Amino acid sequence: MTQNEVSSPASLIATAVRLRDRGNIGGALTLFRQVDLGVFATVRADLARTYIIAGEEQLARAVLVEGAGDAAHQPNALEYCILCRDVGLYDEEQRILEALIAAEPDNLEALYRLAYLLARKRYDVEAIAILDRLTAIGYHGGDGAFALAILYLAREQWQAAAAHFAVAYGQQAGSAADPGVRDAYAQSHANPNRFAAFEMVYAAFRDDYFPLLVGVKFTAAEARSYDISITRAWNSLRSREAAAALIARDRAANGRSATNCCLSAHEAWLGGDRLLADREYQAAKALYHLHGVIPFHSNCGSMVWLPENDLFAAILTGSARSEEGGAEFFWPARPTGKNPITFLVACDAGYFSFFPSFLESIIHLQNEFEGARQLHVHCHVVDATDEQVALLRQLQEASRRVSVSFSLAKAAHRERAYYTCLRYIVAHSVIEHMQCPTFIMDIDLRVTANFPAVVRDLADYDIGLRMDGFPGQGTRQIRGEPWTINAQSMYISGKAPGIEFLRIIQEYIAAAYDPANLSNWTVDQCAIAQAFSWLNSYVPNLRTKNLTFAPALFDTSQSYPTKDAFLRANPITYEGILALAAGAEDGRAAS
Repeated sequence: MTQNEVSSPASLIATAVRLRDRGNIGGALTLFRQVDLGVFATVRADLARTYIIAGEEQLARAVLVEGAGDAAHQPNALEYCILCRDVGLYDEEQRILEALIAAEPDNLEALYRLAYLLARKRYDVEAIAILDRLTAIGYHGGDGAFALAILYLAREQWQAAAAHFAVAYGQQAGSAADPGVRDAYAQSHANPNRFAAFEMVYAAFRDDYFPLLVGVKFTAAEARSYDISITRAWNSLRSREAAAALIARDRAANGRSATNCCLSAHEAWLGGDRLLADREYQAAKALYHLHGVIPFHSNCGSMVWLPENDLFAAILTGSARSEEGGAEFFWPARPTGKNPITFLVACDAGYFSFFPSFLESIIHLQNEFEGARQLHVHCHVVDATDEQVALLRQLQEASRRVSVSFSLAKAAHRERAYYTCLRYIVAHSVIEHMQCPTFIMDIDLRVTANFPAVVRDLADYDIGLRMDGFPGQGTRQIRGEPWTINAQSMYISGKAPGIEFLRIIQEYIAAAYDPANLSNWTVDQCAIAQAFSWLNSYVPNLRTKNLTFAPALFDTSQSYPTKDAFLRANPITYEGILALAAGAEDGRAAS
């Protein structure tokens, strides 16, 4: 390849997009700025998107405004419109959509987006006419009818809203299989909770129209459903200015509700005001408890959020070892080999059914490392059956391909939120004992052959996290709740910063988990978020890898219709996994 080819505009653009998608935002921006936007107008959208990812909303707005006049004639016109909405350029978006529809009258997505802008400006007759047309053809599996339902609800025309909820559900694929829910939609005009439909299938439809609901005054019976609706509206916005305006409109209608305090806390956290965020989360928790409202899952972190002073106390006290629940550890009887890597999972007796499949994938992964690494698996189980303990003992003794250790305990609490914390309760002890890089992950997944390349890439990092809402490889969160750092998996180097990270997580869970809470959901993610924030403040040059941009590392049960379907697709018995661990070529043949 010649130098001219390397530096050609097309090559620069392609390379910039690759860098952005891999999380190198700074490198992408450097290349995008070398392209003449007057000649390569479609690049404006790529550049604006990169600015948005980087949290540079004003720069993105300037790029989009300059190119808006010609955007309707570009092949990426709809993408341009989405970006305009993301940064609050609603007038520019409307002008582009109207020009696009003039050229393409049957562009349904453009019509759907234009109807929102018209409804936002209270041009209801025009918006309803467009949405009626989309509903008549079942646009996007009911999204047109669902948008109409939201518009009618926002205008307090509840019977019309209920009717269109029913239509939307009826147009959803497979709706006939659940007549009970469909009938509930049809009867929902008699329900004192006008927002009930959102609670029933809150994730079934697009969230573009949810901001129209802001400003509707909710009743006590509607508190949780409203929590879902307005949180969906807040999450649909990329512009922090628009998000702040949404919270202000809601507060004008409903005062300092639990939901409003929670969303205000999210915004304060994103703005770097930790003191205000702590205060608003405490207010939200008190109000949720006062009214007996269990928050929407993405707001549950307010129940288990520790103010900074409480976090300091938990870290300095260092008394969480008792929270291991009296765990008994069974370490490998022989050395784990050269360059070991530990994979830590945890479960109760019910979820242990996923362990054979998980271990099978690790054994196959051992072959991918071609002797360069020795893999080790640690499984922590609470309330294990005798049969499960026997299998773990046999695996520890018989396994020749990977080494196995395990720990056992009685569950201190029996609920999902506690079970998600199990691996973090013992992680500090495991990494201290094994003294090697460690991956901590869900048990209901299988690792992929991409792991060796990712392990090599992580060699120079202290921790690796899937950090949703963080731009590229940066450490400043720009959207979402604080607890959006994904708890499904993480990498810990085995060096001092990583070990301290796990200690803080363990201490946080011990201090924050409270059976008296309405919900303890996301306590593990709150612990991760606050431990990460702490380390960034007190550990100079912390090296963090954002695994959001890594190749696919797992085949998870969430990608199957049900968890049973995942197990059926990956069948291996206790006898089969024992045979495979001991050296058989195919454990399933022995099953």
